[in-house]
Amino acid sequence: MENLLKKLREKKTKIKPEKKNIFVKIEKKDDKNIYHTKIFLDFHAFGTKKNQNYRFFISFRKLFDRKKTEAFSLFSLRDKDKFLGISYGCRKPIKNVLRRYEENNKLKTATFSKIHYIQFKFKTGSIFCYVVGISYLLRKDKIKKKYYKSLIKILLTLEKEIYEFYDKKLSNGGLITKWIKKEQK
Repeated sequence: MENLLKKLREKKTKIKPEKKNIFVKIEKKDDKNIYHTKIFLDFHAFGTKKNQNYRFFISFRKLFDRKKTEAFSLFSLRDKDKFLGISYGCRKPIKNVLRRYEENNKLKTATFSKIHYIQFKFKTGSIFCYVVGISYLLRKDKIKKKYYKSLIKILLTLEKEIYEFYDKKLSNGGLITKWIKKEQK
């Protein structure tokens, strides 16, 4: 029995868990790297770490399991790189996801025809973060809801902190509010 336990422990050390990448696709266009994240539900946390001032981490909630999160970091600028800003938009998903739901006691599946994103632009490339929650902000019937207000607050804080991290000035009212006014139905 002890011999069997010893073998199992050895096997466990040999089998390393595969670290999943948050980026679904990495493109190279004209000396620029364009990163595309998976589709996430919304934001979990973000900020600079106390002992690592050169890193700004952003953590997202997974699409189908709110308790699980994934994160990536924005780093301080190097060489001739420059932070150009943040933008919001909508596009067809790079890697689509099947979502299952029940309607009239029938199980149905659907995919995303379009997904909203927040883009961090740099001189050397950009990062597209696909977040389902952003589409919620474009619905006028949801303006008075608690989730709507908290998501706006989170995005405004995120914009402010990122612009401070890169020593850039953010316009009054934030970018998300201007984008919502332009896109809202």
